Amino acid sequence: MLEYFIVNYGYIALFAGSLIEGELVLIVAGFLAHLDLFNLPWVIAVALVGTIVGDQFYFYLGRRRGRAFLEKRPKWQLRLDKAQTLLDKHQNLILIGFRFLYQFRAIIPFAFGLSPMKAEKFLIWNAGGALVWSVLWTSGGYFFGSTLAALFIDFKRFQIEAVYGIIILAILIWLAYLFWKKLKFKKYV
Repeated sequence: MLEYFIVNYGYIALFAGSLIEGELVLIVAGFLAHLDLFNLPWVIAVALVGTIVGDQFYFYLGRRRGRAFLEKRPKWQLRLDKAQTLLDKHQNLILIGFRFLYQFRAIIPFAFGLSPMKAEKFLIWNAGGALVWSVLWTSGGYFFGSTLAALFIDFKRFQIEAVYGIIILAILIWLAYLFWKKLKFKKYV
């Protein structure tokens, strides 16, 4: 059943995960390519397209609705102020590497959308950075897949338990994130 889901919906899930900060999704997809459940070039291509689409969305959101959007989301304004400082100092470097900066993946394309930067320039640099990001994270999962495979040598026998474990882990991470977010928000109130 798990193989059926991965084979039939895996690339769609990979695309969706690539739209947001999806490093873990790419590592897992690279690992699954190592197990021959995914095709490595397809994983990289889908991740590349997904991350470009996601970043272009935030760029155009900033370009078309930026000021109105920020008025409704003051937390984004705080992040944008931090991002703008980086943008002013290191524009081209940020264009390539922003997706490697934790919690800035969405706000930096948004900030570039607010700037006078041409959309074509953003697309070209965004595609270059997305290629590096997709190849690095996917390759990490693929090449370290043999190590992971050794840990899960009997994976088929425990696949249901593994799925439950992953679900429980995801819920715990989500709850920890909500708790952390609540604590962080209290600092500003």
